[in-house]
Amino acid sequence: LDNDKLQVDVLANLDKVQPAGAVVIVSYPRIEGATGLPARVWAITE
Repeated sequence: LDNDKLQVDVLANLDKVQPAGAVVIVSYPRIEGATGLPARVWAITE
């Protein structure tokens, strides 16, 4: 988070998302000093 970059891992159901062309949205709370946090991730596909 120091460089305004995130790493999102341990996601479920990625096998249901097409390999290219999806729009991914990640939402997470900003917690001061946190080294990990919960996130909600959506993939929008056609």
